[in-house]
Amino acid sequence: MSLINRVEISNFIPLFGPDASDDEWMPKFRYNLFDFGSQSAAISMDNGTGKTSFSDAVIGLLTRDRGLCRKTREKMAPSSCGTYSHIRVELKVPRQASGNDMFVVRGHEVPGETWVFGMCGFRGKPETLSFYYYCGRLEDCPIAEVDGFKVSLYHNSDFREIRSRVSGLKFNVTTSDWLEAMTPHFPPHLLKQMAKFQAMGGGDTASSIYDVKPQRGERYDAAFFYSVIAPEVMAGAMSGDEDDEGDEHY
Repeated sequence: MSLINRVEISNFIPLFGPDASDDEWMPKFRYNLFDFGSQSAAISMDNGTGKTSFSDAVIGLLTRDRGLCRKTREKMAPSSCGTYSHIRVELKVPRQASGNDMFVVRGHEVPGETWVFGMCGFRGKPETLSFYYYCGRLEDCPIAEVDGFKVSLYHNSDFREIRSRVSGLKFNVTTSDWLEAMTPHFPPHLLKQMAKFQAMGGGDTASSIYDVKPQRGERYDAAFFYSVIAPEVMAGAMSGDEDDEGDEHY
């Protein structure tokens, strides 16, 4: 399974709220690059800074969940500004572990191949949202010119020219082709689970990944087995086909 290496967001979330006019557009996330180094990480943000919108955008991008993508599109820039809102995730396919790198020292780069999955568009109609991916790094198809603390976002015409020079970049990818391209990175059941959990409120509420309700006097582990694991095992046995997702499901 791939690792999330970096997340890049630009021109996203209206600073003055969803009711602000197009002329008042100013983004909370003008340009932000989150470098996780392919390690387990957590982002801490104050209330009101966009934690939920950030999570909706990233998980919506990976899963192509309609509800999460709709919420994300509503917080994108208006078309009048001429510069897309971008949400991009750089994934890393780890190199097969050897005796020397089985455990990556914290702070050291994880060796492997990188892929970028992104979406861009404007708020408004669904057709203004485009999805794309390519094998490479974020810098291979930049969305901004960064010079120290100075950041200049690329206009759509510039971005169109830049992406046309990226070998193998697929643009306006359909949902089915997207999920097929995502499968080598994340098992389909995991993507569905992520989208469902986020749609239920994620970490902002008391939602749980599995809706397990033990019967009176029943232990939680037994209830978990019969409500979650057993149906999956029986579904595979009754289908007569091997599980396409392999042994990573559980």
